[in-house]
Amino acid sequence: MVRAGADLVRGLVRGLKNSAGQVVRAVKDIASRALSSILSFFGINSPSRVFAGIGKSLCDGLVVGLNDGASDVIKAACNILKRQEVGEYVQT
Repeated sequence: MVRAGADLVRGLVRGLKNSAGQVVRAVKDIASRALSSILSFFGINSPSRVFAGIGKSLCDGLVVGLNDGASDVIKAACNILKRQEVGEYVQT
């Protein structure tokens, strides 16, 4: 019984190892077809150009957000420094 169980496990492992390449190829094929479908649906010929625009917009938005929040950061830092000066340091 033990030998049969060990042989069964070895057979399963061997089968999985042998089919791993097929699984990887199938996943790559599915991903490739999905990407092609998405690009076709949105009419995108060059994803790098589209994503470059998205990246620029993201960076522009980040700059605006940082500029808008800078005064809050400065106020918080000043408050922390004031508390430390008077001995009110609080650990979080």
